[in-house]
Amino acid sequence: MAEPRPFPPSVRRSALARAAGLHPASPILVGAIACAVAVIAIGTLGRAAAARLGTWVVAACESPARLAASPEPGLGATALPTAILELALPVLAAIAVAAIVAHLVQTRAVWLPRRRLRGAPTPQPHRVRRTAFDLAAALVIGTVVVGWLWIMAPRLAAAFGSPLAGAALIASLLAALAIAWVVVGTADAIVRHAELAGALRMSHSEKREDDRLSGADPRWRARRAEL
Repeated sequence: MAEPRPFPPSVRRSALARAAGLHPASPILVGAIACAVAVIAIGTLGRAAAARLGTWVVAACESPARLAASPEPGLGATALPTAILELALPVLAAIAVAAIVAHLVQTRAVWLPRRRLRGAPTPQPHRVRRTAFDLAAALVIGTVVVGWLWIMAPRLAAAFGSPLAGAALIASLLAALAIAWVVVGTADAIVRHAELAGALRMSHSEKREDDRLSGADPRWRARRAEL
């Protein structure tokens, strides 16, 4: 039976946990926010990108030689890779910035590696709980996809032969997946916060040891005096 932990973490214990690289950051939430920003960026830049790609397609269908020799910037065949990269770079930049910001907000550090420190709390692995959560997350994503297909089936049938309608349906699927991913990521972050908070709480023996070590260290004595 696990020893009860009725005492909240002390300043010393919290500092040791952070120095050991313990944090409740959720990589699922980071990916979800990046996905949501990608959907927004694609929706914002989609019309301009679609118009430009449409110009290339029309030129290629009318005359491949015209596509290769076109003086329009980005329309020549040799410039296609560069032009496509120009279209993709804003989306990729938005994804990178969103992921970095989401990580920094959760960890308040660019890099917080795990390390072994004497006296630092050691969270117990919750493999069964984590496996159950992963299965539930997969079930949520699968339910969203199946539900979207069920609701949008008539529109999918009517979208054949209409590129704009097909693009709108794909955008709606991506938006639904992004929303579901954000919900799952938020739940994962809450679970990780709860697990870390439980690991940082102290039992009676840990409380006595922490008080003894805090009293012996002048840094923690000064910190407690400030509080």
